[in-house]
Amino acid sequence: ETPGNSSAPSTLCATPSTYPHLPSPAGSCNTSDASSPASGPIAPLLTPSSAHTPAKPTGGPGPTPCPPRDVKIPSWHTGTIKSFPSNLLRHCAQVVPGVTDPMLYIGMLFSMFCWHKEDVNLYSMSYNHHGEPKTWYGVPGSSAEKFEEDMYFKHVDPDQIAHLDADARKRLHLQKVVMFNPLEAHAEGLKVYRVEHLPGELVVTFPGAFHGGFNNGFNCAEAVNFATCRWLPEGRKASAYYRELHQMPVASWQRLLHGSLMDVTSRHALDPDMERCLQILRQELQEWIKEVKEHGREMERFQGRLNQLNSRRAASSGQLRPIPFEEATMTDEAHSHDVCIVCKTICYNAVVELTPCEGTQSRTIHYCPVCFTANTSSQAVKRANKLPMQLARLLTTPEDFVTLKAADVLCDGENEVEAPAPWNDDQEPIAAVIPRIIWLQRHKLQHLETLQDQLNQLTPQDFASCGE
Repeated sequence: ETPGNSSAPSTLCATPSTYPHLPSPAGSCNTSDASSPASGPIAPLLTPSSAHTPAKPTGGPGPTPCPPRDVKIPSWHTGTIKSFPSNLLRHCAQVVPGVTDPMLYIGMLFSMFCWHKEDVNLYSMSYNHHGEPKTWYGVPGSSAEKFEEDMYFKHVDPDQIAHLDADARKRLHLQKVVMFNPLEAHAEGLKVYRVEHLPGELVVTFPGAFHGGFNNGFNCAEAVNFATCRWLPEGRKASAYYRELHQMPVASWQRLLHGSLMDVTSRHALDPDMERCLQILRQELQEWIKEVKEHGREMERFQGRLNQLNSRRAASSGQLRPIPFEEATMTDEAHSHDVCIVCKTICYNAVVELTPCEGTQSRTIHYCPVCFTANTSSQAVKRANKLPMQLARLLTTPEDFVTLKAADVLCDGENEVEAPAPWNDDQEPIAAVIPRIIWLQRHKLQHLETLQDQLNQLTPQDFASCGE
């Protein structure tokens, strides 16, 4: 199968269901794990489905002829899912092929789509237009962590990843490069589900689950991602996981959450079960507010250390310039694509921008609040007069500043090791490279708390007259 975006089920869902021998939830869109029969029949999981017998090609080798059909374009197709009111991906700022917009897949006999999860644990749907079936295997999201730890990395050739660091190895499952027999996962006690994806059917995969499979012959399918309000908790967890891996996500969880909050406070229903939707939104907004408060406290501490430092610099011989710091509000889209230089997260709601002074060759660099405050804290910078050196490292060696050198910080007791030139705080070269620091915020705490108050006043009855 051509490379691109596939799916990620908590379970697999095929419509319509014609496979009674498959363990639930095939044919069901319930996101909860379904229980397999007590005996765990692996044979029905892996034997060909009796519901489909490929037609013999006519006129020599080739795909099964396409039956006559109406060529009129239907009113619904996978390209329209982005505009659905319940699809949060309509709030994305840019088009991402295969994620926000469908991607076409041409399959051949035994071509595979390797074990993987969807980008940031999104939902996905795949429609088989024509040709032979696809065989899918899915591991529920509740078993995904065990599947990854116990199964996935056991099938990676150590020689092929010897040159990779720990983060790069963890990112392997994002590259879709590993495939192995699902019997092995079943033998380890993991739930594995199988679906035969026939022409004219949709397969839907749920957040956080691994899946893979192969094609039974030539076929033509397309797939696209989507996100409902029920994805938001999974999206938050996935965003934190991507930050640990230093992997840029395809969509900002904060952007999609804020978009859904604006929809709901405008009385637009996002889910048939609005009671559950409101509960999810309140929980996720509370997590966001907690994060914003923590970032604000850390930046206040940083400003305090910076003010002390600038006072000392002003009282010096006058040759050391103060380090400029300012706060600003993001415009609508001016900073919507800023990415942290360290963890690669999308800095949708807040970013620290380091702009070099005039006459220097350094470039403007962006940090998420987590990476910036963690490495300019009192633990990382032991004395205030070492802050210019640290800020200079943030600007001139942004990829390396997370791991501080022993010579850059306090080593033992009150003895401080002097940093080598040109990082000495008493010399002008360090002052020449000190940047202007801008703390940019899009939705400040007051705005989020206002949304929280509005959200707490809403009830499911407020959406009784709204369409889904």
